[in-house]
Amino acid sequence: MAGCRAWLAGSPRTSKASCKPSWFARGRSQLVHSSGSLAAIEVATGFADQSQFTNACRRIAAVPPGAWRRSRP
Repeated sequence: MAGCRAWLAGSPRTSKASCKPSWFARGRSQLVHSSGSLAAIEVATGFADQSQFTNACRRIAAVPPGAWRRSRP
């Protein structure tokens, strides 16, 4: 999170709001490239719990993470 704060200097967005897309990008990559559980991926990528990751996934990708994972080859 400290890295996000560094590039946010002068930004009107909070560091958390700006970092969630990058957390989601890491989680999305792990959904594709690992067979780990959703809960393990969510915690490893910086989300507090499964619902937080699910909400971010729905907001950014318009589908829950499990459906997103199943839709990828």
